[in-house]
Amino acid sequence: ALMMVACDIPAARKTSGFTSHNSTCTCYKCNKHFPHLENDVNVDFRGFDFSRWVLRDGVENRLHAEKWESASTPSERHRLEVKNGVRWSQLHCLEYLDLVRGMIINPMHNLFLGTPKRLMDCWIKDKDIQDGDFAAIQKTAETMIVPGGYTSLNSKIGKQFLYMKADESKSWMLVYLSVLLKDALAKNRFENWINFVDACCLLIKPTITFDEVNTAYQFLQTFCTRCDELYNAEILTCNMHLHLHLRDTIHDFGPVYAYWLFGF
Repeated sequence: ALMMVACDIPAARKTSGFTSHNSTCTCYKCNKHFPHLENDVNVDFRGFDFSRWVLRDGVENRLHAEKWESASTPSERHRLEVKNGVRWSQLHCLEYLDLVRGMIINPMHNLFLGTPKRLMDCWIKDKDIQDGDFAAIQKTAETMIVPGGYTSLNSKIGKQFLYMKADESKSWMLVYLSVLLKDALAKNRFENWINFVDACCLLIKPTITFDEVNTAYQFLQTFCTRCDELYNAEILTCNMHLHLHLRDTIHDFGPVYAYWLFGF
């Protein structure tokens, strides 16, 4: 029996019949509708009050998929996509499978690829970190001893972290960051980034308690809410929205080592 769909987020959407990240009904865990940014085709992902989000369920998802499949015209299908964010997938043929719960939020992509790169680009663009800072940061990094299981980033720092992979981003966040960026970033941005790091430190443990999951969720809630306050709306992404749904994936499937995609 198929219990989950584990792949990167764009592939997961296509596989399971959910609309893309630039849809206004893009979240495959809740029914929140997002407006477009003013005078922009991109989606406005502001609003991180989880208590106001109405969660999807598998029964409703299947009904929406069946309506889409039975629609007689392309325009009717498009209307249903905009309204529900759902298309028919062959996985709906598996009547026992709840695609809302079974399509996991992959922690590798959700935590280590989207948000760190997004904010790093923002800090460079906003001159929080300038060209001269990278040389000083790299010099300090060369003196650091990296624990086993983590990747050395000396060359990546000098190249301003271009083409960083997930394991490198993991090392950057959990080993290097608190030392190297403390004096480079504005205090409020650095302190908020540490909320994200603290959440990740809990979530990547090989074993985790329900209390620790809830604590990590609170760190992510604070991080996302503060990002809404500290940055322009253009910096916010669907990936950040999905940070607050990651707790449910862990409740359903256990510690992230069981299903994150570092092995692939």
